[in-house]
Amino acid sequence: MPFIPDPQEEIKKRLGELARENHPGIDMDDQELKEREQAAQRYAGEDQAHFISYDQDCVRTSVDSMRKIRTVQKDCWAAYNEDAPPQFSQKEDWQSKIVIPKPYGAVQFAMGVVRKAFSSDFLSIENDTNSDVASFWEKLMQHEFNQNHADFTIAFTDSTGMAFAVGQSLEMIPTWRPGEGLKFILVEPWKIHRDPDAISRHPQSGLYWIHQEYLDFHVLKQGEKTGRYTNIDAVTGYLGGSNDDLTPEEIAARKEMYWQRSKYRKAVLTSEFWGTVLDRKGEILLPSCTYTWAGNHVIGLPKRTPYRTLRWPGVSFSPLPHFLRYDGRGLLQGVKTLWHWMCSLMSLHSDSLNWVVNPPKEIGVGSMVDQDDLDDYRGKVTRTRVSGQAQQSRQSGR
Repeated sequence: MPFIPDPQEEIKKRLGELARENHPGIDMDDQELKEREQAAQRYAGEDQAHFISYDQDCVRTSVDSMRKIRTVQKDCWAAYNEDAPPQFSQKEDWQSKIVIPKPYGAVQFAMGVVRKAFSSDFLSIENDTNSDVASFWEKLMQHEFNQNHADFTIAFTDSTGMAFAVGQSLEMIPTWRPGEGLKFILVEPWKIHRDPDAISRHPQSGLYWIHQEYLDFHVLKQGEKTGRYTNIDAVTGYLGGSNDDLTPEEIAARKEMYWQRSKYRKAVLTSEFWGTVLDRKGEILLPSCTYTWAGNHVIGLPKRTPYRTLRWPGVSFSPLPHFLRYDGRGLLQGVKTLWHWMCSLMSLHSDSLNWVVNPPKEIGVGSMVDQDDLDDYRGKVTRTRVSGQAQQSRQSGR
């Protein structure tokens, strides 16, 4: 076997091949990408229905394929909030409904361990060729990650807490705000639709990443003024989707609230697409782009992803990853049925004690002076008509 003249060049070549396989269109030059972007924008102006239909199809595919996962996450979220077990709804009014405070504390304990493991200066950047550059970037990131700016430690801990509870973390979306610096937006996992083919531990894998959110109409109008959105006046009224996990009522219920909005606030389901756009033949229209639509109108024209190494801004993870899929497993998934059993067992024990402490009584109503006075409390005196030696009131066993 002949020796490789320059192993580093061979490694770079192989890495380039893998990158082209995982990221379609990476081998296109800037001129070709610019031409495709302009063509896609013209296409969106002429036939915006294709982009809307493509986004809806991607969302529907993600929702349908992950329906079982979302159901488990919903049950785990209810367990984390220590909602009463479902079988308690069938109990009678006199039966005990005891909820043991266990799941919430378990997740908070795990979050405490994660919080303790990080500090504001945990970041380390190395550059063998230029240590001054590495030192500069390390100081800059430590400054932006501190408590006065992004507060990465708390943001990461909260995201991990969601992962401990339901199996998938909050989506961490970095954003730069003038005058404030770096900030992290934390989004619930059921508002993010990933390609079902996304690989475990690889948040940038898959064909697409879609973020759906209900935005107020005035927020969209403000975005139009800044040039982010266009044609907002065409978006009128309240418009929702067919995803049961993303209805306003379901979103409010997960917050243990009711969906209630002022009549002056108009909420519109806004969908932000990131990833590869295909045409009607299944060929690549744009390899890595983003666009936004709401109310059956494209309000953000397709354009190339502004990041050099990322296909979309959001990143999520799971401390307990699944081997075959992207979404992982939560701490409560395997113990929630055991917790339900503990709550039921404690309730049954309480019911048994209630029978002992407060046994049923038999009362001869005919001997009472006031036959409507059936209340029973400590120290009560009941007037009766004594006839013979019969006992008018007695205790009885169960």
